Amino acid sequence: MLSTLGEILYSFHKIVSSLFFSLPLSLCSMSAQPRDLNSPVEMASAVKADQFPGYFQHVLTMHHGGQSDEGVGWLWTTRVPMPWDAPLADANQIKALDIGKKLHNELGFPIHEVISIALPTVSMEYGMCEILNDVSLWHYPTGCDSWGFDIKELEASFPPGIADLVPHQVYKEMPQWGESESGARDRYLHTNHSLVDGHPQENLLFVNQGEGVKVMASTYWKEASGREIRPDYFGYAHLKKQLVRNGNSFTADRFRIVVETDETGIERELLHHA
Repeated sequence: MLSTLGEILYSFHKIVSSLFFSLPLSLCSMSAQPRDLNSPVEMASAVKADQFPGYFQHVLTMHHGGQSDEGVGWLWTTRVPMPWDAPLADANQIKALDIGKKLHNELGFPIHEVISIALPTVSMEYGMCEILNDVSLWHYPTGCDSWGFDIKELEASFPPGIADLVPHQVYKEMPQWGESESGARDRYLHTNHSLVDGHPQENLLFVNQGEGVKVMASTYWKEASGREIRPDYFGYAHLKKQLVRNGNSFTADRFRIVVETDETGIERELLHHA
């Protein structure tokens, strides 16, 4: 199915509308500065200690909602300007609002800065877009260099003061057309780790592609070994790690899955080998 940057925004916009407290959220980043990382799996981060002895950081990586092109037939593509980026289906707009309310009521922690409550912050990250090849996208621009996204217009769709107008993005542009699936998985992992590493004192919500959710779930969920991971629309992986004081810095433990993923809309199936 089709999904790129605009589709993620539609899903995130609806979810944000349902989170009633002040919360710096991240569509794709929290204005993170790209940094050199240790082993992607270990993710050891060091940050200034301030006055806090330790705390837990939560990260939710969520699949976007279903789009309006599902089951409509190929003629639909001739009637819309960007068939590769269909808007959120009406039913999923309602579901996105419900998901936002559920997160607000059931997470047990706020999606906001751990150190201080600030104005909400949302930013967009090219590194979380769909895998850019003709296997993942059935329809795409002829030249594959003009996707039709107006970032300023997308930012303006949020209430004033919500969007980070000068984000420090991990990727400054869309990936090159024709990328491999393994290359895209590396991109998702690098993007997520860079953003988390750049904002260790914040709980983060990433609205991502299904493959991006699969990457995070399979990396930190031991039961994923030998299984196919299938995130439903709005399915998410809930990760948590502890940051502990170590002299004048904090050292982060490895992320772990907080809630069994089959309870958060992620299915797993045994791989069948020929």
